Amino acid sequence: MYIASTTPSVRDFYPLEGQTFSNNNYHSIVAQHLNLIRLKMLNFKTLNNKKKF
Repeated sequence: MYIASTTPSVRDFYPLEGQTFSNNNYHSIVAQHLNLIRLKMLNFKTLNNKKKF
């Protein structure tokens, strides 16, 4: 698979010795990152809205 070969593995971001990640752990990590990005975007939008008024 092309996508799987080009995307970096979880170990590149979270190097843990002798620990294997299951799919659930990987998806929860991705979900946490997406939630952080979503919160930052929401904060950025609210700041911009306050500046306009």
